[in-house]
Amino acid sequence: MGVTDSKALKVWRGLFVASSGITLALAMPVWGYLADRLRRKIMILRANLGGALLLFGMSLVRIPQMLIACRGLPE
Repeated sequence: MGVTDSKALKVWRGLFVASSGITLALAMPVWGYLADRLRRKIMILRANLGGALLLFGMSLVRIPQMLIACRGLPE
């Protein structure tokens, strides 16, 4: 992706790992509430489809910023 500096690579790697954790911490109460209100099976299907679409989107990125943005989307 064009990151050659070792210090910059460590920063990008940290942002990559942290972005999914932060998104999960914010989105999980919402998804849990919706799973209680709606059927759990619908939420499982939504999560599987969303995860597949995000993985496909991550395979198409060209720069680290796009990867962080894809990783930060709630599934």
